[in-house]
Amino acid sequence: MTNNNFFIISANSPESFYEELKKECSQNDHINTGIIFVNGDLNANNLKNLVSKKIKYFIGVSSAREIYNGKVQEKHCVGVFFYIPRESFNLLSNKGKLSYFSGRDFGVSVKKFSENSGVYILVAGIDNEVDQFVSGVQDSTNQNIPLYGGVAMDNMKMERFTIFTNDNLIEKGFAAMVIDCDIVKMVGDSFSGWNSIGMTHVVTKSNKNEILEVDNQPALDLFSFYFDYIDFKDFYKLDLASHPIQVVENDGVVHTKSTMDVNFNNKSLLFNCFIPEGTKFKFCGFPDVEVKNRYLKHIMDLELSKEDFDFMIICSCAGRLLTLGPVSKMEVSEMYEFCSTPMVGFLASGEIGNVKDNNKSYFHNLTNILTGFKLLY
Repeated sequence: MTNNNFFIISANSPESFYEELKKECSQNDHINTGIIFVNGDLNANNLKNLVSKKIKYFIGVSSAREIYNGKVQEKHCVGVFFYIPRESFNLLSNKGKLSYFSGRDFGVSVKKFSENSGVYILVAGIDNEVDQFVSGVQDSTNQNIPLYGGVAMDNMKMERFTIFTNDNLIEKGFAAMVIDCDIVKMVGDSFSGWNSIGMTHVVTKSNKNEILEVDNQPALDLFSFYFDYIDFKDFYKLDLASHPIQVVENDGVVHTKSTMDVNFNNKSLLFNCFIPEGTKFKFCGFPDVEVKNRYLKHIMDLELSKEDFDFMIICSCAGRLLTLGPVSKMEVSEMYEFCSTPMVGFLASGEIGNVKDNNKSYFHNLTNILTGFKLLY
């Protein structure tokens, strides 16, 4: 699918993807940048080297599944390629573990580039402090820049996570496209759809990503009280992602975090983000088909869905596929039909974006991040 200043493509191998890319570039040889999603079972380095023959600047990420115009595909490469005047965008990347301070440094670089910058960012390394990095970016930019993206996945294997640019392959770090939003408008939104249950609880003891105590009792004891696990070993009979928590920020913003594992020795719950002491949250019940319907209603109510974007990128949590099964594919298909906009995307191990009516971006789990792009030149 193409127009004069952008096109999207999908193929089932790096080689066939490159052939499609060559065809499109023969008709649109001014296209200079792109964002690519490649399944974790395919050779990302080979894809990078092939694409760089035709496109000078791009970022990409390994994924669990790939999304193309409403279809959730397996073992594909998908991408959107577009033209932006060279002075109106920049690619920034870094190898190494992320932190709050590296996020602040990145945010300073973003603001230096343009006072009206937007960012699409891809992260590799599930043990990275992505939530801390995002907080650092937001704090250094006064929480007012569009910041969207997601964390690499590897087709559900949880072994190797990859991001790349036109000249770098990174297994721990980030790659970001910084865009002047006076030239390309970026608007996004996040939504999970899980319903919270019970009362609001407070984390009374934690260590980074580990909740040790809630309301002064072992975290796993409280979890088991809610979900009736008398024998803790039976806990693994249920996908942990089915029962995330909804964190309630001081400003009332609610976002979802997945329980990733448990420590049976100290009865703690483990996450892939920091959960500081004092955090307020509610548990979530088992998901049902209404998760999809709530998401679609949310999309229909958004101003984002009413704008005339050139293309959209969706970053959806791989945990939605694991917990919702075919329902997660249905929600992507129905959302695409409603928006009627060219769309690519991927299933990720974590998502980055703002929530409705709030400019501040957060690190999410079990969430869909929808980002619209409008070429203004």
